Amino acid sequence: MLPGLCLPEGERVCTRPLEAGPVLSLLSPPDLNAKRKKKVAHIYEALNSDPADVDALRRLAIDEGGLLTDEIRQEVWPKLLNVNTSDLPLLSGRSLRQISKDYQQVLLDVRRSLRRFPPGMPDEQREGLQEELIDVILLILQQNPQLHYYQGYHDIVVTFLLVVGERLATPLVEKLSTHHLRDFMEPTMDNTKHILNYLMPIIDQVNPELHDFMQSAEVGTIFALSWLITWFGHVLSDFRHVVRLYDFFLACHPLMPIYFAAVVDRAAPRAGGPGLRLRHGLRPPPALPDPPGPALRDTHQPGRRPFCPVPPVPARSGGGRPAAGRENCSLDLQGL
Repeated sequence: MLPGLCLPEGERVCTRPLEAGPVLSLLSPPDLNAKRKKKVAHIYEALNSDPADVDALRRLAIDEGGLLTDEIRQEVWPKLLNVNTSDLPLLSGRSLRQISKDYQQVLLDVRRSLRRFPPGMPDEQREGLQEELIDVILLILQQNPQLHYYQGYHDIVVTFLLVVGERLATPLVEKLSTHHLRDFMEPTMDNTKHILNYLMPIIDQVNPELHDFMQSAEVGTIFALSWLITWFGHVLSDFRHVVRLYDFFLACHPLMPIYFAAVVDRAAPRAGGPGLRLRHGLRPPPALPDPPGPALRDTHQPGRRPFCPVPPVPARSGGGRPAAGRENCSLDLQGL
């Protein structure tokens, strides 16, 4: 079981504790080639099993370095999302532009997405990808009328588009939208706000000093909204870090982004205390822990639940402590 995480009954993620790793960075020479080759071999061994060993793929996606390359992600991400890629239909959302109620908003968001494309990409190539991005979004919305577009959705879709291409991105993001992102695509933000309300009780468990300062400063949780609904894609400048984090989230419980948001502060510089960090703005550090798993590592002490430091119970409106006390915290963040 992934330390600090449990999936629905009957599903498993890992079978061993994850060790603390470096901040999101490339493996250092001279171990780079040997480690990469060994991990690539393990990935393809899991892929070539009949059926594919999805448990092993999850462990490998979580562990240091993630899935390593976009070529590997093209094969593994569909397995993590349980999407059959053997006979993908040829569909396009181009014809939907004149009839979609979301087209104008999607167009505006996509036009503002220049920073999400690799620096130095030729304008013609980027503009072509932006057109594909619009088509993928409109097609998913047309096929799933129960889903409602939100600003930031395009940040997730563009990540898939850049990694796997338009034809594969459509079914993968569609599956993601009807599962992991479903709460964000309701007619109102009620469910999204409900998930954001998990944040403060979790912070209270892992960083009481920061929690108390945030409470006294009445910071609220809106600062983490873009982190949550874009899976950090909107706020991380290095695309390698974005896809590394997507490897992790795709291999984990759908609530993992909110838990990760609560502990990401542990990877930030410690000088100055919470007051200084708040004055400089609450944002993720430029580099994140790799593998991300140790940030949510369970201590494995008898009687402690393998899920998170506190079950997902929203903060009380009165600002009181969550039902689970700090003494019940089962997170070990010392490795960060």
